[in-house]
Amino acid sequence: MHTQIVLCPGINDGRHLERTLEDLAGPVPRVQSIAVVPVGLTGHRQGLYPLRAFRPIEAQRVIEAVHTAGARWKKQFGTKLAFPSDEFYIQAGIDTPPLSFYEDLPQIENGVGMVAQFLHEAARTRIPKRVPPVSISAVTGASFSPILKKVLKRLEGAGGASVRVITAKNRLFGPSVTVSGLLPEGTFAMRSGEKGWARCC
Repeated sequence: MHTQIVLCPGINDGRHLERTLEDLAGPVPRVQSIAVVPVGLTGHRQGLYPLRAFRPIEAQRVIEAVHTAGARWKKQFGTKLAFPSDEFYIQAGIDTPPLSFYEDLPQIENGVGMVAQFLHEAARTRIPKRVPPVSISAVTGASFSPILKKVLKRLEGAGGASVRVITAKNRLFGPSVTVSGLLPEGTFAMRSGEKGWARCC
């Protein structure tokens, strides 16, 4: 089975995370992978237990703990087993590992390795010197927006292409939900005069 640890800062991180990782590694090979993801916080938490997002230094510590365990399990089991979600790298302000780090991407649907896969595919894409006149709008969430902007700068060298990145705020779940996969479909409504849009990562 593929498992997931949802971390809440100050509650089940630190030594509790280390213990949970060890507990889940016990039933290997029945447990085939572990995703470590930050708790998702919407804007509708009135009257609920007080939770907050991870600070950069806390996110970095989570990454270090998972990497340390993964390096040991790679020698023991032949797999890293546990992988931090892309959100943790973004929150920590550090680059995600290369695509090879994620082995066969067992947790990609949980946002683990998506950025690495996108960057890998983008690097393999050949940009022509010139294209027919085209205007492209790529819509994404706040988390991925800086990464997407860097990648799309390559298109500036293709004559005829006009590209812009629209960073959308989540008006349904609240601005603290920054991943594009949770943007409501209404976010992509076309404005008057626009000829098209593209939903991105």
